[in-house]
Amino acid sequence: MAKSARTDMLTVHAMGWNHRKENGLHIALSSRFKKLFTAEKTEAVTESLKKMQDQLNCSDDMLELWVDDVKQWASKASPADAGCLQISIEALFVSICQKKRYLYRQNDRNKRRQKIAQEKKRLLEDIHKYNQQPDGDPIDTNTVVEKLSTKSAESMIWPWQKLNRVYIRFYF
Repeated sequence: MAKSARTDMLTVHAMGWNHRKENGLHIALSSRFKKLFTAEKTEAVTESLKKMQDQLNCSDDMLELWVDDVKQWASKASPADAGCLQISIEALFVSICQKKRYLYRQNDRNKRRQKIAQEKKRLLEDIHKYNQQPDGDPIDTNTVVEKLSTKSAESMIWPWQKLNRVYIRFYF
């Protein structure tokens, strides 16, 4: 390679590098600003937490106990009530049925099978949670699995969907 060609090549590369720096400068500066801002904000929140801790006269151990209590409360406060479980069970059942119908129409079958298996596992877990509740009729998991395995268009009738039979007395 001749000296002039080498010089031209280096010039072209330097110009390209400078052009890329110009185009990406705003992104680099904004990401640096975000890092700086979040670090400053973290420090400010830490300081306010220490001030609040001094005002309430509580130690770090007390805060850790509070955090543990909140975590336990949040784990117990999961949507395990009957209404949420009923909605979740119905939605998962319908979702699995629809995904099974469209399984062979699309190319990514293995991914869809995995998603179906995950949803089926969640459905069975929700049914188990629902069956552990004292009020309400239990759901038979075997019937649910049978309904999911068949290709019929028959839908599932859940215990909460059955008509309540009210006996009315007629006085003549």
